[in-house]
Amino acid sequence: MKEQEQEKVTTNNRHEQLGLTDGQVLDMYKYMVLARKFDERNLLLQRAGKINFHVSGIGQETAR
Repeated sequence: MKEQEQEKVTTNNRHEQLGLTDGQVLDMYKYMVLARKFDERNLLLQRAGKINFHVSGIGQETAR
């Protein structure tokens, strides 16, 4: 039998191509989720009449 060479396969994630580490990407995601939760909570408070004014940022996560 003929031995086959094993090819080393490397996969680069998109964030690695942009120079971001796994930790940086996780931090970015954490802050996007935190901003969404904050926004949702403030919307509930506004609807309940507990705060007067709130500008929603829902849907703007990719722009942050």
